[in-house]
Amino acid sequence: MDFYWLNILLSFFGVCLYGSFRIGVHSYLRYKKKSKTFIKKSTKGFLNYWLYRNLKQELGFAYYMNQILLFGSLGYTLLSVSLAWSDVLHLPIAIIYAIFCIIQCVGETFAGIYHNLEQYGNPFVIWSKSKWNGRKHSSLQDILIICCLIALAVFNIWLAVE
Repeated sequence: MDFYWLNILLSFFGVCLYGSFRIGVHSYLRYKKKSKTFIKKSTKGFLNYWLYRNLKQELGFAYYMNQILLFGSLGYTLLSVSLAWSDVLHLPIAIIYAIFCIIQCVGETFAGIYHNLEQYGNPFVIWSKSKWNGRKHSSLQDILIICCLIALAVFNIWLAVE
């Protein structure tokens, strides 16, 4: 696979993982007994929706993680789309993605844990049926996603040095 197209694909995955993290933030707030109305009112407005400014106290660590993932996803997408074609920048872009991958793994772990706590009452679920839609879920899916992210980061570095 070409380095440029792999990084475009990784950018797309980064945006999807940011969406997953936002769902995890919502699950975190619901697990902390915040009502849907409270969450909806607290996220009104452009900056409050994307940056959770009104929820800074309630979110703590997740508030800062949101900032990093949001701006990291946007920055990496712009970087990979605009500069990943250059052979000179392959290794720096691959290293930046590897660092961002670690942050994404932390965000995905956070999202998975609080999704499971909200849905099933346990942070780790072997196999369970969702209350909301009846689909089967396992924490092993989250672990598989994290392993795939790490494998893609290693492959990206390998392509950069090749």
